[in-house]
Amino acid sequence: MPNGTGRTTCRKNIMKAIIPVILLLFVSGGVFGQNISVSAGLDSDEIWLGDSVQLTIYLQGSEQAITPKLYIPDVRTDPLGGTVRSSRSVTNINGKVTETVRKAYVYGFRLTPAKSGNITIPPIEIEAEGKKLATNELTFQVRQPRTSEDFSLELQFDREQVFLNEECFLKISFLYGKSLRSLQINIPGLDGLDYDALPAAAGRDQYEININGEPIVFGSESRGGRSGLSAVLSLKPDTEGTFRLENSTASFESVTGYEQVQDFFGRIHQQEAYGRTVIPGNSAVIRVNDFPAGGKPDGFFGLSGDISLELLLEPRDVHIGDPLTLSLMIHGMNNTDIRIPPLAGYLGDGIDIPDTRSSAKVSGNTKTITQTIRIKDSSVNKIPPIRFSYFNTDTEKYEYAETIAIPINVLETQIVTSGELEGGTSGQAEKKVKLESRRDGIYFNYTGDDLLRPGLIMTDIISGSLLIKIILLLPPAVFLVITLVTRLLPQLRERAAERADRSRAVRKLRRSMGRTKSGDVNEFLREFNRDLTGFLKIHGTAEDSAKLKNTFESINGVLYGQQQLIFNDAAELVDEALKILESGEARK
Repeated sequence: MPNGTGRTTCRKNIMKAIIPVILLLFVSGGVFGQNISVSAGLDSDEIWLGDSVQLTIYLQGSEQAITPKLYIPDVRTDPLGGTVRSSRSVTNINGKVTETVRKAYVYGFRLTPAKSGNITIPPIEIEAEGKKLATNELTFQVRQPRTSEDFSLELQFDREQVFLNEECFLKISFLYGKSLRSLQINIPGLDGLDYDALPAAAGRDQYEININGEPIVFGSESRGGRSGLSAVLSLKPDTEGTFRLENSTASFESVTGYEQVQDFFGRIHQQEAYGRTVIPGNSAVIRVNDFPAGGKPDGFFGLSGDISLELLLEPRDVHIGDPLTLSLMIHGMNNTDIRIPPLAGYLGDGIDIPDTRSSAKVSGNTKTITQTIRIKDSSVNKIPPIRFSYFNTDTEKYEYAETIAIPINVLETQIVTSGELEGGTSGQAEKKVKLESRRDGIYFNYTGDDLLRPGLIMTDIISGSLLIKIILLLPPAVFLVITLVTRLLPQLRERAAERADRSRAVRKLRRSMGRTKSGDVNEFLREFNRDLTGFLKIHGTAEDSAKLKNTFESINGVLYGQQQLIFNDAAELVDEALKILESGEARK
């Protein structure tokens, strides 16, 4: 029966269309029915003064990136960033398909208190998906370290005040009268200063101690009948103000007694029992002064130290337009990052100076600038002195440094006559050169009647001589090559220097992480996260690389989420990120 068959087919088609819609609504119940909530937690409810605690904020039901506003009196807050921590699962039980999607976003802070006692974190307001939410209130205790007769931590600057970018030294000494292990030093105020560790004195035993999580080489020493370790940091503060290094601590494990232990054969013996100890360090203060306003000369651009200038030039015998290489060396700089102004204002007229110049080279406290110049006036017979004003931090006065004038010999420009091109002398050429007028025009510098053939013009002469072609094309070709080299070579050198600096930094980062062979997984990954964040800020590596982004999410999953890893897996995760940096795949 055709009609009945058509109705049956129609009903089947309708059911085929409706069933997926019903199934979609049923399956998606886990997606749309999830509520949005927020909570917060701490990785510890008790720390020592000088230590840090990690605050983690969990946003459930949304993947919206949040930027919480967090202010806690007497507590320094360092954002650790956030990541999406969503999950998806599908189950099929007796043909009943269920999909569950849980959306989540996790954000972290590192909190470093500046005083002891109970610290309260008030509810943190967050807006997500158009809703205003607030976290729960949290409290943790900050214990005050206690001094000890057996241990001490001392900080000492070599002077009370310095000027901007002037080098000063901070000595860090740790003295001990009992055996200890796992020494770590925390100096909160040091994070805001740029410093380099000086090499330990030769002939002393050397030990690697972490300061604020960064390994620093200490040398052994003894004082007052106690053994000790010390390191010296070189600092060049570039911000005016008073810097106080307070609430520094040294944490370690020291012998607290003895305990009985049973060995593999069941024998009982005593061994030293260790317990965690935290002691405070003294406060160290230094004042950083700006350069005085009185007597500041015109043209002063921040150069300071005990400055001397040296100027090199080659060659000394040149034609007009020939390139010369000028090298200016500035010795005794406090801050080699100071930008040296263009040299055009110091060399005067008659000398052409391109806008671009090679990247400066730094060696110690000397900065070398290489510049290509050209003489454009035959009256120029010397490179005039270059004179810079600077602030002498030893005499505390403004002074001048000046190069000596360098004499040069500008040669006459050589003129080649047509006679010389034809193989004769210049005198013979003058006799042969005539001017003839024809109805086709005037021909210059012809040497015979053959040049007066009808239809012969200068283009015919040029096309017939390979030597003339070379002479005509050579100057623009040389100019083009010089222009390309002048403009591209500095950029290539700069990029090569950046790649070399980046490679050294990756190797240093790998060595730093390779020293940790086992331990707490979270602390290991947290240290790598801090070091990698610092690397990205300095070397401009793009964090949006797909591979590097996946590795970041895996690390954050362990730090802020529920994911668990053994130490070997965490080490492989760090090694994967380092390989990405070494390969350059994450480079901008």
